[in-house]
Amino acid sequence: MKGLHKYLLVTRTSIRSNLAYTADFIAGSFFFVLVIFIFMQLWQAISISDGSTEGYTVNRLVWYYITAEIVVLSKSSVFRSMNEEIRGGGVAYKLNKPYSFVMYQLSDGIGQIIVKLIINAPLGLLLGYLYVGGLEGFRWESLPAVILSVVLGILLNFFMDAFIGMTAFWTEDNSAFYWIAQKLSFIFGLLMPLEFLPGVIKNIAVLLPFSYIAYAPARLLTSFSVGTMLDILPVQLFYTALFAVLSQMLYLSGAKKLNINGG
Repeated sequence: MKGLHKYLLVTRTSIRSNLAYTADFIAGSFFFVLVIFIFMQLWQAISISDGSTEGYTVNRLVWYYITAEIVVLSKSSVFRSMNEEIRGGGVAYKLNKPYSFVMYQLSDGIGQIIVKLIINAPLGLLLGYLYVGGLEGFRWESLPAVILSVVLGILLNFFMDAFIGMTAFWTEDNSAFYWIAQKLSFIFGLLMPLEFLPGVIKNIAVLLPFSYIAYAPARLLTSFSVGTMLDILPVQLFYTALFAVLSQMLYLSGAKKLNINGG
């Protein structure tokens, strides 16, 4: 419990710190509204005559994008934070501290994520109801699974960013890795549901972790079934745990390299 308490303290401090920057979050809210509005207009314009595309009506598409955007825009700045710590040498002063560097970053990141969710989630719900009303065919019993999927999507995004950030131990500039990961996450789930992709590309996308960030929770909300839940949640959990372990392993390897080189 003592170990957990220090990380909770970091999270509380992060929440207070992020709440102080209200102007940044207001600006982020305007961006969130703009993105949702553009996607709503786009897919309403290209929907076929019967009002649906690949089984997605305008109503379902709007709620799909709102869910996907909530997940993506609620991410933390862990990649930038780790880059600054490692490149600036600040990580060297934390090697002997009585806490895990990765857990510290996670605790700080959770504070950022909570504040963003407090703003983005209600705003997204309001936009959806004002534009298309409630989600067609929504089932209240699906809500716990959807919430869990949103949490796993956000955590998967965090640990993937952390994993890429750790490569700063070995590379002069790892921004290209981050850029590629962001674009793959955008294409496989945020730009459009995977059902809109050609068959071969869709089959590949389902095997990659990128689609389990935004696509998975959005798909689960708009097309919930027990089968869909069993297809999505275990894979999300697997990839989240995998990148959490890989992040820790990469940090330990990088820290050892730092010590050997006299950092």
